[in-house]
Amino acid sequence: MKINTIIIDDSSFILASIKLLLKSMGIDTNCIYTSKTASNAVQICTEVEMDLVICDINLGRGISGIQLIDELRYKCIIPDYCTLIMLTGEKSQHVIYSILDMNIDDYLLKPYTGLFFKNRVMKQLKVKQSVKGVYLEKNRGNHRNSIKILDKIRATNKNKNYYDKLKCQILNDANKHNQALELYSKSVKAYDEDWAKVGVIQSLLSLSDIDNADIKIDELISEKDKNVPLKFFDVKVNVLILSKKITQAIALLEKLNETTANNYSRCQTLAHLYMITGRYSEARELYLHYKKLVKDTHLNNFMSDYYLITSLLFIKSKTSKSVDINKLFTLDISNKNSNEKHLYILLQAHSELHSNNIKSAIYKIMYLFKNYNQLSKESLLHLSVLLKIINKINEFEKITKLCLSKLNESNTCVDDVLTGYFIESIKNGVSTGKEFCEH
Repeated sequence: MKINTIIIDDSSFILASIKLLLKSMGIDTNCIYTSKTASNAVQICTEVEMDLVICDINLGRGISGIQLIDELRYKCIIPDYCTLIMLTGEKSQHVIYSILDMNIDDYLLKPYTGLFFKNRVMKQLKVKQSVKGVYLEKNRGNHRNSIKILDKIRATNKNKNYYDKLKCQILNDANKHNQALELYSKSVKAYDEDWAKVGVIQSLLSLSDIDNADIKIDELISEKDKNVPLKFFDVKVNVLILSKKITQAIALLEKLNETTANNYSRCQTLAHLYMITGRYSEARELYLHYKKLVKDTHLNNFMSDYYLITSLLFIKSKTSKSVDINKLFTLDISNKNSNEKHLYILLQAHSELHSNNIKSAIYKIMYLFKNYNQLSKESLLHLSVLLKIINKINEFEKITKLCLSKLNESNTCVDDVLTGYFIESIKNGVSTGKEFCEH
């Protein structure tokens, strides 16, 4: 079989043994690549379009297998139809939860028998390869054609639930949320599986039916009793945020972080929630932890620095101590995009306000205000804070109004709801706004 495959493990013995197993499965040895490091794996996957990736979680030094898969996905190096199999010798609840968070095809616990390995890998590979044409059409934006192909495949295969799940995903990608909801609901009755139940709730959220989504997720969690999958709680967090129940969302995320402290997505979301509720020191600690988690990955970028620096500046607004931005944030922004350059100017102005370099700070703030049409939502939000600090009330009202107008009108975007909540806090003099004004 001409199945482009890469095995990633820091053990030469594991690489050799898996290569032999794949050869015995009929995969052409010329199509099998091996790598002991994440960086080499990225290079190989850049040059060869993979059909199968088998990766160990622990790769020794550098990033983990989980982070590597995330990198490959972010850089679009591996196609949607690529089968992803993770390997691990660790059986701790923390590791298993981390794997389940990844949305991969399967994972294997070491040690395993050769027969077990071959059966599990071949099962997933056959299913994923059967829908390769579906993914290709979907990625071209031909959702209707991809569904036609998928329906034909489904009619001649037994694994109906897998194909129905994929069809639901395509319908949602095509913004056909009502059709997706209908198919998810039918799938709940037909298969009684978690993906269908969660899909119903996510479709309701996409349709702005937050109240029914809240009822459904509570029913789902209560049904599971103590064995509740983490993805259920992730959905519940989103529902709470969309319902603007921020305190409850924080409490739930804090519990989840105790279970999976290395989930960088939850870590950053909780840090954002701390920020909009004025808990800046706790936000700073989480932003620092986040940067450790994403070290050597694409997520360790300008924005991760920006969030950390902002939390430090907000803390200083309480203590009235100066912050030297150059000691905290030193990088060459000449090759950054316009949004990052605007945010950097805002950080400089914010720092200058703390160090009493008021004239320079106001010049930067008003310069950006005059060019507000060029600013992103993030820049407008930070600009509104600084306008409030320097008591430019008319300008502040104009920018907050503009920022709110850029938010998703359907109110189903978590980031937009958080932005709106933060703006209202500033306008009402609560949390951030009050402390800034006093400063």
